Amino acid sequence: EEWDRIREAARGEATYRGEIESERPGGRQVLGYSLRVLKDDIGEEGTLMLFQDLTEMKKLERRARFNEQLAAVGELAAGIAHEIRNPLASISGSVQVLAKDLNVGSAERRLMEIIVSESKRLSKILEDFLRFVRPQERKVTTFDIARTVTEVMDLFRLSDEISDAHRIAADVSPPSSLLPGDSDQIRQIVYNVAKNAVRAMSAGGSLTVLGREEEGWYSIRFIDTGRGMSQEQLARLFTPFATAFDGGTGLGMAIVRRIVEDHAGDRDLLSLAR
Repeated sequence: EEWDRIREAARGEATYRGEIESERPGGRQVLGYSLRVLKDDIGEEGTLMLFQDLTEMKKLERRARFNEQLAAVGELAAGIAHEIRNPLASISGSVQVLAKDLNVGSAERRLMEIIVSESKRLSKILEDFLRFVRPQERKVTTFDIARTVTEVMDLFRLSDEISDAHRIAADVSPPSSLLPGDSDQIRQIVYNVAKNAVRAMSAGGSLTVLGREEEGWYSIRFIDTGRGMSQEQLARLFTPFATAFDGGTGLGMAIVRRIVEDHAGDRDLLSLAR
């Protein structure tokens, strides 16, 4: 009955097109088909049908629609975050002024310090969120990637994340290597991944960052003695606000993902995780 309906519709058009969805062991498959009813010299009818696998195309279309919706939500959220950040700075500044001018006891002063520190933490979360939803335009120049990695790790050793129980090393070879790219974004990647590595070694450990030229590419590897990641954590590594650390926002690696996808697509993201 369905076949008769399609043939009847095809008689009224040069070519009739449609789609069929079916469940397969590997997932849902979408087949597109085009049908044309032909007649020979004596009026006998025949049907020409062509099939095309549209599964991947449909996935790309759904992903594109999802990204459009996500972008709209992101812009709305970014606007809200921006509006929150301004009064938050005013609150923090006002409390700091009051702490200096008022004669308060140690308990009250401690509460004021908590307000200031939590305001700074919220401000940092908002800054990371805005950086994620509003990535800055790439500024491509030729820069020294080896020197960049070394400088970032030199600064990282001085951060609050590092304790006496941590051993941080940067091993780059050759010591100078030029390539085109956005040096600021590369710095962001190195710092964020190193920060995650150290957070996985709360009791101490070693982190070595290797920089190497490899057949026209430059690879940066992070080797640490941390607790490792489960398959579930690995699958959610680049998901915004998914974090395995107390007090973490889950935005650091999400920002890394945005930068990597901006440079080279998403084909090598999990190799970075491993």
